[in-house]
Amino acid sequence: TTRSDRAFLVKAYSKAAECGADRLGITDTLGCATPEMIEELVEFVAGISDLPVSVHLHDDFGLALANALVAVGAGATAVATTVCGFGERAGNVPLEQFVMAMKHLYKNNLGIKTENLTEIARKVSGFAGVNLPPTQPWVGPNAFAHESGIHVAAVLKDPRTYEFLPPETVGNTRR
Repeated sequence: TTRSDRAFLVKAYSKAAECGADRLGITDTLGCATPEMIEELVEFVAGISDLPVSVHLHDDFGLALANALVAVGAGATAVATTVCGFGERAGNVPLEQFVMAMKHLYKNNLGIKTENLTEIARKVSGFAGVNLPPTQPWVGPNAFAHESGIHVAAVLKDPRTYEFLPPETVGNTRR
């Protein structure tokens, strides 16, 4: 969608709506759209029909999560996510990051039991035969690991010094 001619998009989405589509989907297959482009595209597509807009975003430039958050802000009502962002090539919007950002940064609780996110990430990683990256936000083994002296001293006094939320929030543990 992000590389398509706008006149073609109007024609395609209008026909989809006419034929009974439930929603209009925007796909950034190459993960090459900027947040500004996604915002403008969601607003453009929303203006074609009264149907809800969804997004499916790839992470080639590391912008999938940012683009998903911008898309929601621009009116998208559905975001395709995958556990740990696993997917074709560079992956997709990571479920756990999207859920946590929506809930704790944007105050929009999606109803996901966040205390199960680490367990599901470990299971899906195991089933996929892919090691869970140690630095995977929220669910990686190092997400709540502290080793430098100043960090450890501060965390022992008050974990909020270096942890936005306690590890139990996502079913992870502090080390």
